[in-house]
Amino acid sequence: RPLPTVRWWRDAMLVDATDEVYAHPGTVKHNQLIVPQLKRSDLHAVYTCQASNNNISQPVHASVSIEMH
Repeated sequence: RPLPTVRWWRDAMLVDATDEVYAHPGTVKHNQLIVPQLKRSDLHAVYTCQASNNNISQPVHASVSIEMH
């Protein structure tokens, strides 16, 4: 099984494409998005993490929406 490619998107724009292997080299993929300073303009922004490992199956994804108080 090929390792997945992991990408982070904000709305339709790619914001992070760095992959990091940890624990067992070649078997586990780790990707973390850090937004260093949120601004008021980030309110309701949608960040999506997308993982895919081949051109045949559909990628999987999870999204989060930024809320501020």
